[in-house]
Amino acid sequence: MLETIDDNGFDLDNPAVLHYRIRAGEAEISRGATALPETLPFGDQFFWTGEIDLTDMGATTLLPSYVVDIWVSGSDETGNPFETENNNINEPFATWPLSLLGPSISFDQPEAEIKWSNPSPIQGETSELDISVLNQGGKGDVRFVLQRLVEGGNWNEESNASETVLAGMTATVSIPVVAEVEPGQSQSYRVLVLVDGVEMDRYNVDPLIVKKQTVRDGDALAQQASDGQFAIFMYVVAVVSLSAFLWMLVMYRKMKYGEEELEVDQTESVTEEMEAKTVPELKIEPTMQVPSPVPAPAPQPAAAPLAQPDPRGIAPLPPTGLPEGWTQEQWNHFGWKYIEGFSKR
Repeated sequence: MLETIDDNGFDLDNPAVLHYRIRAGEAEISRGATALPETLPFGDQFFWTGEIDLTDMGATTLLPSYVVDIWVSGSDETGNPFETENNNINEPFATWPLSLLGPSISFDQPEAEIKWSNPSPIQGETSELDISVLNQGGKGDVRFVLQRLVEGGNWNEESNASETVLAGMTATVSIPVVAEVEPGQSQSYRVLVLVDGVEMDRYNVDPLIVKKQTVRDGDALAQQASDGQFAIFMYVVAVVSLSAFLWMLVMYRKMKYGEEELEVDQTESVTEEMEAKTVPELKIEPTMQVPSPVPAPAPQPAAAPLAQPDPRGIAPLPPTGLPEGWTQEQWNHFGWKYIEGFSKR
């Protein structure tokens, strides 16, 4: 509401215009203006009222650290403009800091948890997005909006859920969604949190990957039985086809040669053909019988020369007796050689 005073009054058809600028420190965030069409005259005073959307239809996100500068433009009924001293963009008429009175929710919190109940549904199956996030502000209504990415890079609202959350409490909601794309494809989503229609934060959700339906349990047995029945059916068809082929072959031979010719015993004709054939005689010249060779007699081994007796007689025995492994007969013949060999050592 704007209060103005002028002796000349004001033209109700020419309302005052309220200008605003939102800035963060010296950086300008947005700027706009709106007319105040509702006027209430009270003597020399005029009260101008109207609604102002500082978010520019949701395009601007307001934060508690922002500041709003206000100045007014217009004229009285005679056309004299409003004073511009301390009423311009460089010297605003008023400056208001923004404050947050409702819930404060951010998806960047470590406690925030956003996940799908079924990240890989089949086509046509419903999956829920479970959201759990802490409210760091005051009490109020919070709305979570799930948007889906469509062709052209646009986001369409798929579903939403609202909840009244207390200060310092956790907001927990579940947003259902139906998998509509073909198996093997994915759906991309993002979730927005709104407080009093103002976007507080957004988060890109993991895409849903739609998988092909897997047959299990009873359905699998039924499908297996169906496959078995189909195999049996194909086997029967093959047997019937083979039988029909053989029958057609027999009928073809009957039609071509006749039944009587097929039934005639052809043994006699085969015998006559065998007798008519002359087998040529093989001329084998007689061969002389070669006697088998007589094996030559095997050579007789030469007899070892007899040992001549030593003229010295029998060698005397050693004091210890016969050497180990010797016999008396061996000593009688080779005793002197043993002694000679022993003496050479």
